[in-house]
Amino acid sequence: MPVNFFTVRFEEDTASDESMDAENYIAGFNNPLLRSHTMNINASLIENRIDKLYDYYDEPFADPASLLNWAISQKAKEHVTVAISGDGADELFWGYQRYNRWKKFERISDLPLISSVVRQVARSLPSSKLTNNLSFLFEDDPVKRHFNFFLPSGMRFKIRRPIVNYPLWALQGIGPLLSAPDLPAILDIKTYLADAMLYKVDRSSMASSLEVRVPYLDNEILDLALHMPFNSKSTAKFHNKAPLKELLTSLAPHYEINKPKKGFNFPLEKWLKDHWKDRVLSITTKENLESAGLDAAPYLKIVKEFYSSKGAYFTDVWYIFNLMLWMNSIKKIAREIS
Repeated sequence: MPVNFFTVRFEEDTASDESMDAENYIAGFNNPLLRSHTMNINASLIENRIDKLYDYYDEPFADPASLLNWAISQKAKEHVTVAISGDGADELFWGYQRYNRWKKFERISDLPLISSVVRQVARSLPSSKLTNNLSFLFEDDPVKRHFNFFLPSGMRFKIRRPIVNYPLWALQGIGPLLSAPDLPAILDIKTYLADAMLYKVDRSSMASSLEVRVPYLDNEILDLALHMPFNSKSTAKFHNKAPLKELLTSLAPHYEINKPKKGFNFPLEKWLKDHWKDRVLSITTKENLESAGLDAAPYLKIVKEFYSSKGAYFTDVWYIFNLMLWMNSIKKIAREIS
């Protein structure tokens, strides 16, 4: 029985395209039962899914990979009814680069004089992108510092009460773990993995009637990873996902193990500016923002600066755009009910 592998190829240059790597990886085994399938992706194909995204997502959800997961699930459904995803490996085996950045700032926070001076200087200067970023990055609370990495720079100006100041269930009992060397990964397991990654894969795959299973979250693997010493997950040879890379080196010696992690994303900034500009501007209006209970002015400023090339706030614009798409979906449902 053949084993099918699925990936995407972008019709324009982007750093996220791993299609050739995927095809070479499969071909390197010289096994005719391993079959690689590639789906071509362009801005128009993804745009056609944008309008229907909130038929399947019942709350604002701005991870662009949700659209790619939906597309690749549809491709997989042509061949299989059940697929396997690698979700969970990054959280269990220290896989994200932002974990390494968190570690660097942890070392800085261990020098209280330096971090204190940076925070005082940031507070004394006029509010700007630089001073806001300094205040967030040099946060001495390790939990807050972890969640700060998720905030795009434009939104940092608008956050009056950070999410970590709320009584989150995921933070209950976190006290004894504050000194854990893999704290950000533990927090991700309780929040990002459950509420973003698994949610995204489940909704996107079921939109194509495809069942996706996650073997890394098998109880035995989960238990093994959580009891594994941190210095086994991050070593001098492999800073991220060391156990998996050691295993892959023995199983697939033809694979270039030191390739950087690319993520699963389309050229968001380019498509927002070139292909979807009219859509974004038509929906991101003062009236629509205020109907979402927001003060429209700062968000309109972010959008304006993005399209006038005065700011690289493309992630912020994508978030705002998705909120407006969700609002439109809610309004449509309300009209149908009435």
